[in-house]
Amino acid sequence: MTEDGVIILMLRAESDGVLGDAIIKYYPGDENYEGIIRHLPELRPGGSVRVPPWDN
Repeated sequence: MTEDGVIILMLRAESDGVLGDAIIKYYPGDENYEGIIRHLPELRPGGSVRVPPWDN
């Protein structure tokens, strides 16, 4: 999370020899922002954490 609260997710997926990377930014006020915060409660401005898988 940047100092101004932007959440930047750097994601990677691997399955059966297929590889995918993505960088997704969530800005305060985004409709998904609070869900990300609930999923990563230890995330603080200026910090970073590992992202565990979401439940389907």
